[in-house]
Amino acid sequence: MKKTIIYDFDGTLTQFPLPKFEILEKCGLEGGASNPIFIKRVKETNTDFYATIYKTYFEVIKENDFELTDNNFCLGNDNVIYNEGVKDFLEMIVNIGSF
Repeated sequence: MKKTIIYDFDGTLTQFPLPKFEILEKCGLEGGASNPIFIKRVKETNTDFYATIYKTYFEVIKENDFELTDNNFCLGNDNVIYNEGVKDFLEMIVNIGSF
């Protein structure tokens, strides 16, 4: 089965420009990627902001002895509130199949 990760970096799909990442909350960072400690670590890296988000994400998970499994990576995906029309659009893409 082919898996796809969709990352909303500008608030097009949801109202939040940064993902919440519930696994980060389990690591003690309330608010996930919006947590000030997380943001500080990202900014200290001085590289591409969005690439660094994932680098820091993986570091925090490893530091807290979590495995990066599909289930852990997708924690909270069932709580995402999409902007109007997004679910219909995603369902249409699934029904059309691969491009």
